[in-house]
Formats: sequence, C-alpha cells, structure tokens
Amino acid sequence: MRWRALRIASKLTLALVIAALALFGTYGVFMLRMEERDLRRAAQREVDLLGRSLQAVVEGALRDDHPTDVSRVLRQLGAIDSSLDVWVFGTEGRLLANSTGARVRGRPPAIGADGLHVRGASLHWEPPERPEWLTSVVPLQTGTGAPLGHLILSRSLQDMRDDLAATQRGIVLSVAGFVAVTLLLGAFLGHTYITRPLGALATALESVEAGDLTEPTRLVGSRDEAGVLALKFRRMVNALRDARHRLDEETEARVRIQSGLQRADKLITIGQLSAGLAHEIGSPLQVLSGRARLLVDHAGDPGTVHRNAMVLVSQADRIAGIVDQLLKHARQRPMAMGAIDLVSLARTVADFLALEARRRGITLHLSHGPDIPPLTGDGDRLQQVVLNLLTNAFRATPRGGQVTMSIEGSRDSGVVRLRVTDTGPGVAVEIHSRLFEPFFTTRAAEGGTGLGLAVVKAIVTDHGGSVSFSSRPGGGASFWVELPVPGAVRAATTA
Repeated sequence: MRWRALRIASKLTLALVIAALALFGTYGVFMLRMEERDLRRAAQREVDLLGRSLQAVVEGALRDDHPTDVSRVLRQLGAIDSSLDVWVFGTEGRLLANSTGARVRGRPPAIGADGLHVRGASLHWEPPERPEWLTSVVPLQTGTGAPLGHLILSRSLQDMRDDLAATQRGIVLSVAGFVAVTLLLGAFLGHTYITRPLGALATALESVEAGDLTEPTRLVGSRDEAGVLALKFRRMVNALRDARHRLDEETEARVRIQSGLQRADKLITIGQLSAGLAHEIGSPLQVLSGRARLLVDHAGDPGTVHRNAMVLVSQADRIAGIVDQLLKHARQRPMAMGAIDLVSLARTVADFLALEARRRGITLHLSHGPDIPPLTGDGDRLQQVVLNLLTNAFRATPRGGQVTMSIEGSRDSGVVRLRVTDTGPGVAVEIHSRLFEPFFTTRAAEGGTGLGLAVVKAIVTDHGGSVSFSSRPGGGASFWVELPVPGAVRAATTA
C-alpha cells in the first residue's frame, strides 16, 4: 500500500512506530555495548586478581620445592569454580600441575604448550572476534628474580555471553512491547480523534455537494482541531444556505424586473416602429399629396398628368414595399421545420447572388469545414438570413472588394457557425447598440428600410441560435450566426 493512500491516523501511528524503533534500537545497541564493556572489565579484574593470588601461592610452593601443594591448591580451585582452568609450566615448558584435569577447556592454550617465556602478566581474549575464554599468562619467579616457569589461567566467558543474551532479549521484548502498545493506542486514538471526525465531515461535505444545506448535526463538537474545523464547516453551510436564500429572492426580483423591462422594451419597440413608419411612409405620402394637387391643377395637360401619375405609382410602390417588409418582420406564421443542409443552402444563395456580385465588381468566396452536421429548421427562413447578410455585405463592400462566407461546426462543439465577412469601411462604434433595431438604417438615401438585420435576428432567435458581429473602422465587418446541432450539448464558443 502506498504511503499517500494511507489514512492520517495510520500515517501517524507508523511514524511513531518507526521513530520508536529507531530510538529504542539505537538505545538498545548502546546499552548492549555498555553492558559488554562492563562485563569484560569485571572479568579482566577477576582474572587478574585471581592470577596474582595464584602467582604468590605457586611461587612460594615452588621455591619451597613442594609441587604437591600446587596440585592440591589447583584441584581445590577447580572444585570451587568449574569455569576456571589453571596450568602451571616449568622453565622448559613442562606441565607441572593443572586444575582437576582441566575439565572445562580440556587442553592448555598454545601459549603454554610452546613453553613461552614471559616477563610480565598479560591478558588474552580467545578468539579475539567472539571471545569464549579470557586467558591470563603470569610469570613465576624466585625471590631473586630467577624464572621458575609460568602460570596460565583460563576463564570461561559463557556466563558473560548468557548475561548479554539476556540483556538483548530484554531490549527486544521491551521494543516489541512498546511497538505493540503504540500500534493499539495509535489505532484507537487515531480512529477516535481523526478518522471518525473527518469521516463525519466528509459525509457532511457529500451532502452539501448534493445540494443539501441542512444543519450537519453528525459532526463532532470537541474543542480540538477537528472540532474547530467542524464549527467552521457549520458556519460555512449556514452562510451558503443564507446566500442561496438571498440568491433565490434576487432571482425572483430579477425575473420581475426582466418582465417589466421586456414590457418596456416592447413599448419602446412600438414607439420606434411608429416613428419609423411615420418617417418612412410620411415622406412618400407628402410626395403623393403634392403630386395629386398638381394633377388637379393641370388636369388638361396630358404630359404633366402622365409624369405626375408615374411619380404617384413609384411612391405608392415604395409605401407598399415598406408595409410588406413590416408584415414579413411581424408575421408569426408557424415554421416549417425539417432537416437543413446549411452548406447546400448557402451555396444556393451564393449562386443567386453571383450575377449581382459580378455587377458590383465584388469577389464572393464560400468555404466550409468537413462533416458539417445537419440542422433542424425552416429552410425558407434560414435562406432569408443568408440572403440578408450577403445583401448587406454587398452594399458595404466597394468595387474590387471581397465578401467571404464560411461555415464551421461539429457535433462535438454542439453548434454550426455561419460567418459573413466584408472588406467595407466597417460599422461605426456609435451605432453598434442600434444595429439590430427595426427601421434603423444608415442607407436611407439608397432605399434601405432598416429591417434586414432585425429580420435576421428574429429568425435566428426562433431557431434557438444567436447572431453577433465584430467590426473595426476601415477593417470591414463580420457577422456570424450560431445555430444549435440537434441532439448535441452546446459548448461555450467565442468569436
């Protein structure tokens, strides 16, 4: 199991166990070495003291020529302490006596068998790596300093090894006991003070994520960090609940305001429509009135009558055209919905306007991406959208300019985008906000009615789409229409 996947309580418990093992392990090794050093020192003092005592006894017996006394003393010593072996050698390395047949070690060390002549007492650990015996070699001399031989005393270190093993077992058992207690206590305390409070907090968070902002009553109310976190969480939930309540109230108020604004917008639109109609129809009516008076005054002049009658006809046609555009904009006939191939529809409109483009000296270019998904809509109305956008682009583009129409989109993006771009002078900043208003036009002198873009926006809105534009002075203008793909989730798009 990876460290990151462990719970906090488990991590803390394992950290404590590892720290305890490192601390107690280091302390145990130190204490074991100190114990071994002390035992070695005690054994050295014991062997050295015993060797010096035997030296005095054996030297006296050999000087008095009583070797039997040496054997008797050594046998008695072997009977008292079976962990000791003692050998006495003469000057030529001949074994003079030993303790009860040297039953512990069984044979003298090589230092005695070789008949080594020693001048001072020495201690030897045998073997040096893991000693089992401590051997003392003591020279034997007469009162004048003449050599009598040497004495070898070997002490078994089994008792020291047993003491060290017992100490080691005690340290291991102590560490194991501490680890077991730490694991149990850490698991209990971790579950009580960490796992259980955080689990309750996680459950409360899941409830909040699901939208339930009721008071989280299952949280622990202690005064430690978990309790403080629970208190902060309660306050946050209460704040979210209050914010949701305020948001609901604000939403209701906003809906009411939007409804009022929509009613006001309708009244403003009606007012603008009335003003536009008064302006658009008033001018030809004045002309009609004036020409009619001329007809009355010159009824006998056929030329004047014919000329004024033609003016009356043209102005009446103008009024009829304005009324027809208004009816098209306001008429709410049901849409004939069906599958629409926007690429084919746009190509058809481009073919319609190819002659007009050549007449104006404009290059019309159509491009589209691969696998444009089909749309659902009213083919006639969408054709009107494309026609109006291209017509406006033609009127804004000077001779020698270019109009580009591109179609992009996919089912993954959820939308199909139609973009019409011209190389005209662009749209002035001060009229951006009024561009889609009915009867607002900058080409009134050329016969513009200001209903083209308003119709485009109405049709696109009825299809669940949106229309936008971008422009910069002298850099042309781009209008793009976004229409939703049936059955696809619409993704956020930017121009």
